[in-house]
Amino acid sequence: MRGEKGFRVPEIDWARTNKRVLTLEWISGVRIDNHKALQKFGVEREELLERSARIFFKQTFRDGFFHADIHPGNLFIEPDGTMVPVDFGIMGTLSLKTRHHLADILKGFMERDYKRVAKAYIDAGYTTAEVDLDSLTLACRSIGEPLFGSKNLNDISFAELLLGVISIGDRFELNTQTKLLLLHKSMLQGEGMGQLLNSRVNIWLRTQPLIEQWLFDNRNPRTALLALATKVTAKITDGLAGLLEDNNATQNVGAQQAGAQQAGARQAGTQQAGAAQQVGAQQAGAQQAGAQQVGAQAGGGVSEGEGAGGGSGAGVSEGEQRLARQLGFLAKSLQKLSKKLSQKDSRKNSQKSSRQASPKSSRENSQKSSQKSSQKSSQKNSQETF
Repeated sequence: MRGEKGFRVPEIDWARTNKRVLTLEWISGVRIDNHKALQKFGVEREELLERSARIFFKQTFRDGFFHADIHPGNLFIEPDGTMVPVDFGIMGTLSLKTRHHLADILKGFMERDYKRVAKAYIDAGYTTAEVDLDSLTLACRSIGEPLFGSKNLNDISFAELLLGVISIGDRFELNTQTKLLLLHKSMLQGEGMGQLLNSRVNIWLRTQPLIEQWLFDNRNPRTALLALATKVTAKITDGLAGLLEDNNATQNVGAQQAGAQQAGARQAGTQQAGAAQQVGAQQAGAQQAGAQQVGAQAGGGVSEGEGAGGGSGAGVSEGEQRLARQLGFLAKSLQKLSKKLSQKDSRKNSQKSSRQASPKSSRENSQKSSQKSSQKSSQKNSQETF
């Protein structure tokens, strides 16, 4: 209701407000039923009645959020004629669908179209059982005709109308909703307040043209197409958002799996390298031990030969020959081992260098191929020019 001419909502004193207490600004005004003060302010009661009907309509049908305890003690008039409601302890809400059905019910009664009223009740789901449309139409007629058929419209009491609707609720198992009861309460209070301002005018008749215009604005083909386009756009947007979320989730899962695989591969490679190093160390240790054993045996043979051949040259020559054979075998074994180790190191170095050089070589190949293609194209162009 911000910006509504002649109406404002008081400011909240947040420093003195909590979950259980709502503190508003001080209102310098009078109750709406204080006729002497209103006359002193120079405020026309007829104009207040028109404004009250307009504000009730906007709260109920336009916004679907209304003050549900709007008796004269909760509505003040400031010296400049501005209406200021207080006491927001009871508020009502209405969905757009409910507002459509409610507008059909009120308009149907005002135009004495009781079949429209009955159909609106059924379409709104206010009936909890299967209800015959013709029977409900006759029941609505029995309520509306005594009010709209024989009385002046200004003399019609919507309080009586609402009481009549409630009276047939048990017969047709009408579902009494809390939000509708709050609305009925507000309408009764509004009707009483309108009688205090001008007893010769029905406040609800002032809302009839507003309701008719609102129904036209909200139910013409253009509005229906706009509403449908809005719904379709919202669904498409939600669908795209869902697809993006699924795609991102899939990418995250794939990245996690790839990271886990890489981590597993690195761990496996580390384990294999450790095992290879351990095996190599064991083999080198075994070979070193064998070499030491051969050397010890060779030293023993020399000692034995020298001891045995102290007086004979044939014993010394046999020991030397045995030592020579053992040393030769050891030399060949060490040579084979060093050759294998060097080959293994060279393979590792070549693989590493190939991995490092692959991007460079690919770039060089691409450059070469591009140069060749450019040369061919230039030759072709020169031939065509010739």
